[in-house]
Order: sequence, then C-alpha cells, then structure tokens
Amino acid sequence: MTPGFQQMEKRMRKFALFGLAVLTLAGCSRGEPLPVRDWSQDVEALHTGILACARATPESDVVLTAWPLSQGLMMARLRLSGGQRQDCLVVLGNNARVKSLKPVLANDVRKGEGQPLLWMREDHPNCSGAHRVKIDGEFFGWIVNDCTIPKK
Repeated sequence: MTPGFQQMEKRMRKFALFGLAVLTLAGCSRGEPLPVRDWSQDVEALHTGILACARATPESDVVLTAWPLSQGLMMARLRLSGGQRQDCLVVLGNNARVKSLKPVLANDVRKGEGQPLLWMREDHPNCSGAHRVKIDGEFFGWIVNDCTIPKK
C-alpha cells in the first residue's frame, strides 16, 4: 500500500468510529428512534428576528418556519391574513431590523414548513397540540402541532 492510501484508510476508520459513537449515544444501538428536530427548537435563539418581522407585518400572526443564515441574518416565513406567505429577512443583533419582505411563490415550500407553526397571539389557538412559549419570563406565542389555524 502507498503511504497516501494508508493515511486515507486511517482517516476513514476514525470517521467510522465517530459515527458509531454518535449512533450509540443517540440510542440507536437499543433500537430507539433518533429524536426529531424541527425549526421550533430554535425559536428562543431567533426570537428577536421573529419579533422584528411581526412588527413589520401586523397582518400576520403565524410564523410557518424560521431559520438562521450566515453573517448575522435570519429568515422567517410568515402567513398573512389572506393566506399568502411572505419571507422576512432580518439583520440580527441588539436592535434586530427587517432587511426585506418578499412574497413567497405558491410552489416554494420548505421542508417542515408549518410543522409546527408559531401562533403569535395571546389567545389559545384551540388545538390539543399547542404549548405556550415564554422567553425571559414573557409570553411569546404558542407552538402548535397538527392543527389548522384559521385565517383571520
């Protein structure tokens, strides 16, 4: 074997061992499913950007999804009162500010969009799968699973 091939084989073995360790820690060795991760687990980290979007679009009270971008930016996809969707690009920081608002085409659907969604009104969304979200002790909204929120 050439030295280059041996070095590559050594790296591949390390990678395989790392993967095995991760699967073992995740419970896969016991046949347990991996935990499902969805965008709502990032709500606290993205809440200043989501609030900036909510202030910029008072005709929306539903966040379908939100995700961090590079260079201190984030995106939130909102549902407007008429059912249209809008992407809200935010510059994060102490004073998060909306950089742009753009309509979303009907065929542009992100994986996991609306599953769950964030209902940003104080009143209960009347869904059995809703749980209240507080950030810094203050009400922020409801994370809602498996429920259709009526349009305003």
